[in-house]
This record gives sequence, C-alpha cells and structure tokens, in this order.
Amino acid sequence: ENLPAGYTCTPSYDPSTLELTSAKKDGSVEITNTYAYKAPVGDLVVLKDAKDEKSGNVDGTFYFSVKNSNGKYLKSDGTFGDEEVFFEVAANDADGVKFEDLPLGTYTITEDTTRTSVTGYTNATSGNITSGTVEVTDKTTAQTTPTFKLVNNYVKNPDTGSLTVKKVIDGTT
Repeated sequence: ENLPAGYTCTPSYDPSTLELTSAKKDGSVEITNTYAYKAPVGDLVVLKDAKDEKSGNVDGTFYFSVKNSNGKYLKSDGTFGDEEVFFEVAANDADGVKFEDLPLGTYTITEDTTRTSVTGYTNATSGNITSGTVEVTDKTTAQTTPTFKLVNNYVKNPDTGSLTVKKVIDGTT
C-alpha cells in the first residue's frame, strides 16, 4: 500500500528460509523489497464520420496516421518510428479503431486526404475535420476513453444520362 503512482509491489514469502528460535537468537534476516515501475498508459479511439447532408451516411474506408508529441508515428505493432503508417477506419462505425496501452501524452491524428474520394460524391469544402490533437490520459483514472473524430462532408453528384438529338428535315423549299 502507499506506493508511488505507477509502481507495483508483489509480496512473496518462503517460510523454509526463515527460522527464528531462542537457540538462534543472534542472527540476521535479509529482507529485499523489489519494486517494479510500470508507466501509466492510456487508450485512444479514432472515429470517422462521412455524411451527405441530403442522403445521410456515406460508406467508405478511410486512412489516418497517429503521431506522438516527439514526432514519431505509431506503427501497427504498437511501437513508434520515423515513417508515417496509415491505419484504416470504416466510415460511420460506432466503434472506430481503438489503440490500447499507449504512452500518455498528446497525439496528432491526420487523415490521408489523398484517399478521401467516394464514388458518386464530391468532397465538400466546409465542415471537414482532417487532423487534430487528442490527449491520452491514464486509463486507470480516466472517466472515458479519449476519442478523436475525423469528419468529411460530401455532396451527391447529380445523376446523369444521355440525350440524343436528331434533326429531321421534312420536304424541300
């Protein structure tokens, strides 16, 4: 009890190594306390909203990267490196993508805007959120999991068809 934040203590006792009797009143006992530090960690959820104001949800798969405050990118194995790695998220999925046990700190989420095209739609120029920061906090004390939502607004392209015009000249004058 009363350990500093982030530390754990696992007591162990082996009774075969400790013997105190009146015949052995002059002796010593060695007690070793071993503390293991485990840095606090937190989770992060990234969501994606893709909407058309007239027809509702727009389906699609989108891509984003996660960068820590040291400028290192999250890799798929949970470590960090210099090369940008993209994760995929389905549009309008209530669960999004969850990253667990990240070091605490500020993370920048950036959408790969070169891959936001959706067939039949034009990406609107206003209301889009394609990057931002989120603070990952200690999950043992956090009330909720920090969440960042990428947003793209779309306008449905008009339906098109074809028209053939044929001119017929009737008679001569």
